[in-house]
Amino acid sequence: MRTPARSEAVAERTRGGLNDLRQERGGGARLLNASAACPDLRRGAAGAAGAAVQGQPFVDLHPVALLRGPRRNSQVFAAEGARVIVSDINEDEAKNVCKQIESDGGEAIAIFLDITNEEQIKECISKSIKSFGQIDYLINNAGIASPITIDDENYVDVWQKTLEVLLTGQTKMIRACLEHLLKSDAARIVNISSTEGFGATPTHSPYTAAKHGVIGL
Repeated sequence: MRTPARSEAVAERTRGGLNDLRQERGGGARLLNASAACPDLRRGAAGAAGAAVQGQPFVDLHPVALLRGPRRNSQVFAAEGARVIVSDINEDEAKNVCKQIESDGGEAIAIFLDITNEEQIKECISKSIKSFGQIDYLINNAGIASPITIDDENYVDVWQKTLEVLLTGQTKMIRACLEHLLKSDAARIVNISSTEGFGATPTHSPYTAAKHGVIGL
């Protein structure tokens, strides 16, 4: 589990580079990128987004959150007042999540997204902006895990697929959303890692390597 001191270290490390980017582009708001490894979502994804800008509330004028990942993430953000974009390779599941959010009084849309497909990423962002006009939070939490030994004949294929989803996909999503996040007064990027990012498990080297990479984003 990431300690508060380590989380702050990540925040401080990323804050400078992103602020420099804002200054280069003439933006005035602060954009924070934090990698969350905590399994408790409220201290992980939602917590990182809410606490990213010290002294500001988590919800500010119904921000828009684009999420790629499990049902619980989306429901937590919706419960906090965010308008939610639920993107997933399982479109039926994404729609079911939206129905639950709407039944609880929230606002959400479902978008099919294969995070390895750049055209689908572009389409997802386009639909998000068309629906809500803005993106304030990006929560990167697409998942895949395929245990395999390093001497397996399919190892390289599994390695490439795993990194494409868990690491390269997060980078592509950040780049695609950046134009819109830089317009927000309280933008957050939360890249979900894992405790595997601090260690290793036998037969999970592609997953472990990807999660180490996420912490380094």
